[in-house]
Amino acid sequence: MLYHCRPLSALVVLQGLAFLQTKTGSSYYTRFKSSFWSVFLWPLFSRIKDFSKKEGYHPRFNPFLLFIGSLFFELFSALPEPYFILSFLSIFFFIPPFEALNYAKIQCNEFVTIEQESFNTRQIVLIVIGSILWLLVILEMFM
Repeated sequence: MLYHCRPLSALVVLQGLAFLQTKTGSSYYTRFKSSFWSVFLWPLFSRIKDFSKKEGYHPRFNPFLLFIGSLFFELFSALPEPYFILSFLSIFFFIPPFEALNYAKIQCNEFVTIEQESFNTRQIVLIVIGSILWLLVILEMFM
């Protein structure tokens, strides 16, 4: 499980670690930690919670429970075909801490943040293609 690395989970962890590394100036091994994201997820969520509190956000999440929930749903990836889909639910445990991180980034005066109001054409095309592919995968499982 320690070496198991889902691309989306690793990307989210890498972005969070990279931001906190530039903010605090610490010399963490960012890419190494994103490869073994399941080990460093709890400390990352705790650091995000502390940073967002410092910037005026009042987070209402428990880093330990989010870590356990993410790890629990990640274990479903080892199950056979129809059940491994449940492992994709683990990404929902990333929403509260990264919502707090985004708020803290906006409130922090050290960084320039640009809020994107809508999707551009290329992003819309990718969303449509991705949705079609997901639909085909789900339909293929029932046939």
